Amino acid sequence: MPGPPPRPRGPCTCTPACPVGRGGPCRPACERAWRTPRRTGRVARPALDRASRRSPIATYPGFGIAIHRTREQGCQMGNVMRVLDADPDLGSALPPEVFAVASRHALAEVKEIPVGEWDPSTCYDGSHPLVGLLLVDGLLTRDMSFAGRMSSELMGAGDLLRPWDQDADFDPIPVDVTWQVLEKANIAVLDRHFAAVIGKWPVLVDAVAGRAVKRSRALAFQLAISQVTRVDERLLVLMWHLAERWGRVGPDGVRVPLRLTHEALGRLVGARRPSVTTALTGLAKRGCVERTPTGWLLHGDPAEQLAELTNDNTVSAA
Repeated sequence: MPGPPPRPRGPCTCTPACPVGRGGPCRPACERAWRTPRRTGRVARPALDRASRRSPIATYPGFGIAIHRTREQGCQMGNVMRVLDADPDLGSALPPEVFAVASRHALAEVKEIPVGEWDPSTCYDGSHPLVGLLLVDGLLTRDMSFAGRMSSELMGAGDLLRPWDQDADFDPIPVDVTWQVLEKANIAVLDRHFAAVIGKWPVLVDAVAGRAVKRSRALAFQLAISQVTRVDERLLVLMWHLAERWGRVGPDGVRVPLRLTHEALGRLVGARRPSVTTALTGLAKRGCVERTPTGWLLHGDPAEQLAELTNDNTVSAA
């Protein structure tokens, strides 16, 4: 059996920092590189550099998962959040052990948006994400104006945004779309990596798609509200519609922690601000709604209140 290969005479050349040339012992990496191979015929090779390796960051054979991410990709992500931890409803259909796996790897870059006018393009730098922008928390409106009128869509935590899908390109009538952040928001950028990860669990893909459908149905309901003739009836239905999502039941009624101005409410129901003020005054006298420092307080049963209000409006009109 051949012996170990002879050591080179003179300074070691394995690395410029090796102290052999200065009379010191060779570094452990050099010693390993000159060891005898375990089997005849194999050529010893220095270890690969760690940065050049591309191995899965996690492998779960039971779930058929092998997720890869290079070190460079990890450094480019910036502030990263676990999407399922921030929005557990997305993974509510997963078993607990699968949810734990998915939560560790369904990651997304998160961006903080201050109060004020917002330009969505600042969140995706030219090339838009594959899935969308998930509103983790906060409150914002999407305002569309044309022909001197403006309508708004109110969005909160859990809504999926795709602002690059332009619907303002309408040639016959100029349309302007703006975004306003009413409460400081955090937005998760659901990019191609996120899409590749959740593709391992079809129920997550279904949940994300369901968010887009849910938003479209909310818009359809808002359109139906605007078809009601009386402004006070529109506002009563809108208030309870908002309470269904954001309301908190208390001993004195249902609190809706949304600081919406009369003008903002008017854009949601398709009415002018003076008409909204008059209608809210009438609803307050009936004991239906009450303005609070943090938003609105609703009293009573909405179905009974709407029936009584509709009946009174019909009688007064006759």
